Amino acid sequence: MSYDSDVENVYMVEFESGRTIHVSFYELQDVLEYCKDEYPKETIKAIYEEVYLGENEDDEDPDGRC
Repeated sequence: MSYDSDVENVYMVEFESGRTIHVSFYELQDVLEYCKDEYPKETIKAIYEEVYLGENEDDEDPDGRC
């Protein structure tokens, strides 16, 4: 598996207020700066990096073999 640094990551940001947003940035620091600028009165509760598996990237073989 190779990593392409030109691809943005998708993050889910959960605020203490219950608001949830989804954003795309290259770095986590960019997410923090965006939230600070766009949601200055909100406190971040959690940030999750969303991971998507391609069609052929199953976690396990259907028979339980890797």
